[in-house]
Amino acid sequence: MSRDLTYQGTRSHLLSEFAQLSTPNRLSHLRVAVQQPQGHLQVVSNMIDFNLGPQEALDALRFSVDLNTGAVNLEAGLDPGTVSNLERRGHRVDVLDGYARASFGGGQVIARDAETGVLTAGSEPRKDGAAVGW
Repeated sequence: MSRDLTYQGTRSHLLSEFAQLSTPNRLSHLRVAVQQPQGHLQVVSNMIDFNLGPQEALDALRFSVDLNTGAVNLEAGLDPGTVSNLERRGHRVDVLDGYARASFGGGQVIARDAETGVLTAGSEPRKDGAAVGW
């Protein structure tokens, strides 16, 4: 049997794998699996489109779209006017704070300047880890 390797197919496969492991205490793992491509896009966009360094890009507030409910999850600290604007437009918005912020994913980035060879790094503030280069 061939597997559908599109995002939707991969998402379905990941969700079915995590669903087999899920208990009420482990449901956050499901959210993180779906958040991964959303988080990658936001960090890369911060670095390319907004010219942020690795640490700044990782520190920036994130959002995610819950593919099951359609809710827009926002990280606490976003301008309340932005939250209200999204709600006025009909979006269901959930603002996540504290340990719930870990659901926005985590990572480390090491960037190399092509001209100088200088390495700059950043490590996720929402989780543990380190970015180490040599």
